[in-house]
Amino acid sequence: MIEVAGLFSLVRWPFLLAVCFLVLAGFGWGHWDHALTLRGARSLGWVLAGWSFLHIGTMWLNARLDEDHGPVVWGAPAQRVPAYVTGMAYGCLAACVVCLAQVAPQVRWASVGAVILAVGYSHPKTRWKGHPVLGPLTNVLGYGFLSPFVGWWIVGAPFDARTGVVVVGAMWGVLGVYYLAQFFQEEDDARRGYRTRVVTHGPAATLAAARVALRVAWGLGLGLALVGWLPRPLLCVAPVVWWHDRTMTPGGEMTGEEGGQRAEKLILQLGGLLALCLLIATVVYLWDSFHGEWVAGQATHSGHLR
Repeated sequence: MIEVAGLFSLVRWPFLLAVCFLVLAGFGWGHWDHALTLRGARSLGWVLAGWSFLHIGTMWLNARLDEDHGPVVWGAPAQRVPAYVTGMAYGCLAACVVCLAQVAPQVRWASVGAVILAVGYSHPKTRWKGHPVLGPLTNVLGYGFLSPFVGWWIVGAPFDARTGVVVVGAMWGVLGVYYLAQFFQEEDDARRGYRTRVVTHGPAATLAAARVALRVAWGLGLGLALVGWLPRPLLCVAPVVWWHDRTMTPGGEMTGEEGGQRAEKLILQLGGLLALCLLIATVVYLWDSFHGEWVAGQATHSGHLR
């Protein structure tokens, strides 16, 4: 029987933090885009709690399905996951729906959709995780779209073209991270009978797919900065983005434990890049505010582009 510590290690806490970040990113974007004062703080608490339950339930279902023998990103092999973990996972998914039932109807339906995706992804009879299309599509919709959506919606900000482009960029970014977390798992995925990209095309092609997806995401983000829909000082991260892109080459270990460590390193570097972008945007906001200029998204809405 798996120990309590082992049960909680299956949650893969860095990914839980990433999920909460996506929710907060949507919440923050709703405010930044229209330079709003704080809205929806109470609802945010329910959403973060619900989305945390969603992630924990998803990870437990995933662990029960996979029973990993090899390395995983920010996790350890769990070859014999007891059956009771499945019940606990469904309890967490139910808790997600209950938490988000306290919020707006659109967010409630988003939680139901996310639960359906989680079950389809890891249920033994559907196993979308092992499908070459449904696997990445589930991640893109669940993490790239619904996670920031539930944070954005509770702000009540109007939808605009800039938000649409940012959402598309986020979805491409999540797709890139999905392939980064997979490229070293060829042996394990083949053992499970999955038809993931790393099984059908190999590690090099999977890493190349991650590189393309992240190029699209960064291209959209830097393009928005270039035209002034995002703060133009963000363009200074372009050389670092180029450097990170160059590290995603087939050279180096591509499988096994060393491949997993490489994947973790690449994802951590990507997180550092995002943190740098947030820091720059914050500095720009504070600078504009201190000097009495247009702040945040007001700068573009008013025509005063940076």
